[in-house]
Amino acid sequence: MLPKEGAGRIEGGKLVGPWTPFHPSGNVKAKTSFEDGEMKGETSLHWQHGGVHATRMMNHGTRLGEWQEFEYGETNPKRSQE
Repeated sequence: MLPKEGAGRIEGGKLVGPWTPFHPSGNVKAKTSFEDGEMKGETSLHWQHGGVHATRMMNHGTRLGEWQEFEYGETNPKRSQE
């Protein structure tokens, strides 16, 4: 399923390269990259106010490692999960 609102390229019905969907407020919702329609590289999720909520590495749609979650710009190891 393709995101309804975002900035990025779609080729042959698949997301390609950097992609940035937005919250209704206009602030960034996430930043990720796609290769052949699958997430690849670092993905970051953002709060509605614009701060980074979590990051994780992806490889062809597969999650690598643990989510790093943040509060007030600091890593919160109690909230980070596999």
